[in-house]
Formats: sequence, structure tokens, C-alpha cells
Amino acid sequence: MLITLATIAMVFEDVLSVLLVQAEARDRAVLSGVLDSIAWAFSMVVTVATVDVMQGHHNSVKVLAVGAITIANFVGSLVGVQIGKRTIKTRRINDAAVQARTAPEAAP
Repeated sequence: MLITLATIAMVFEDVLSVLLVQAEARDRAVLSGVLDSIAWAFSMVVTVATVDVMQGHHNSVKVLAVGAITIANFVGSLVGVQIGKRTIKTRRINDAAVQARTAPEAAP
């Protein structure tokens, strides 16, 4: 039960973390803050469930937990990238302002 909970929470946490990084890279501060807050809650579920499994269980259960959570971490990254490609967009900015800041100055 706890392994399943930790595994599911890890998938959600990792998807949100990938989306968070993509949002930060695209200057979406509010979105990245919201994603970070939600991902933190999922990471706490993973931590509490994992610590509980690691205390007082057989070694085979501990190995199963580590393996399942590791696979969930990988799957969450893959899913997060696919979702982010479709949903996290770059903020539109004034192109003229960017060109004015980045254009080389005219030589005297």
C-alpha cells in the first residue's frame, strides 16, 4: 500500500517538477511557483511513505520500494516532458524592445 502510494506520488511529483523547470525556462514565474508548491506536497508524500517502508520491513520490501520509486521517477520525467512540450509556452514579449536591447550599437 505505501509503496503504491509513494510510486504514484513520485510520478505526479516528477511530472510537476519537469513542468516547473520548463515554465521557469520560459519566464513563467507565477506558473512555476504554483507548480513548485504542488510538487512539494507530492514530494512530502513520497518522503513519508518511503521512510515508513524503510523502517521495520524486510529487505525485499525495501528493494521493491526503491525499484518502484526509481521507475516512477523515470516515467514521471518522460511524461512531464511530453506534457510540457504541448502546454508550457514561451511568454510573448515586445520584439522591438528585445531588438533594441540586443542590437549592436552603431560605430561612430
